[in-house]
Amino acid sequence: MTDDNVVLRDWTDPIFSEEEGVWIYKDILRSGKPGEAIIYKWFNGSGTFMAGALGDNPNGQKLFKSFKTTPDENYKNFDYDTYYEKVFRPIAIKGESKITPFKRFNAKMYEDMGNQGPFGGMLLPFDYNVYYETGKPKESVAKAVQDPLIQMMYGPLFKYYMMDKFMYFMGIEKGWTIPFSGKMEARWMRQDATLMINHSITKESMACESCHTSKEKGVMSYEDLGYTLERIKDLRNLEELKLIKK
Repeated sequence: MTDDNVVLRDWTDPIFSEEEGVWIYKDILRSGKPGEAIIYKWFNGSGTFMAGALGDNPNGQKLFKSFKTTPDENYKNFDYDTYYEKVFRPIAIKGESKITPFKRFNAKMYEDMGNQGPFGGMLLPFDYNVYYETGKPKESVAKAVQDPLIQMMYGPLFKYYMMDKFMYFMGIEKGWTIPFSGKMEARWMRQDATLMINHSITKESMACESCHTSKEKGVMSYEDLGYTLERIKDLRNLEELKLIKK
């Protein structure tokens, strides 16, 4: 991967681009480094509504969690561990999980404060014409929520057939609040999105030693992947690597 991947992006404080003549978002961090931009997770093909890859270590030890949440102050007492085991673990253990590389991404955007929960809130869209031309993100959101599709989302049919379930997976048991209250605030996403890596791939591939080496030199964290201490020791000292070097 290149070092030009967007890792952290702030949509709420645009800057003017003299070269392009428009207002654009602010990139806080661009990187392609393992651990900083590229992360490894168990993945079974499922995911959360907030672009979180789901999967589990097949050792059954429950040491691996698909994502980590940084809660708002209002939800610091929420029992995240119990909720994960109740809602996300049953999905994560289904099928066959494989260790898969993902691109880490997080963004600061405006959220609907009428639909907040322990895992964040409903992200609000921008009207890009207003955003790029004026550099006023709040005004661009106000314009975007007038779109007929967004209006339908805040209607009873969408609430019943889709949005109540969406909110349940975000830990909001009361469901989707309609109509739109008009209240919004700028927030960072509570957990990183895990984006598939399908572009900006370089020719240099990983070698066996890229993973099976010391914690300091390796590209993936076996601790975060939920391996036991005994297995971690084995993975970092593979006997097969000695044969390859010979």
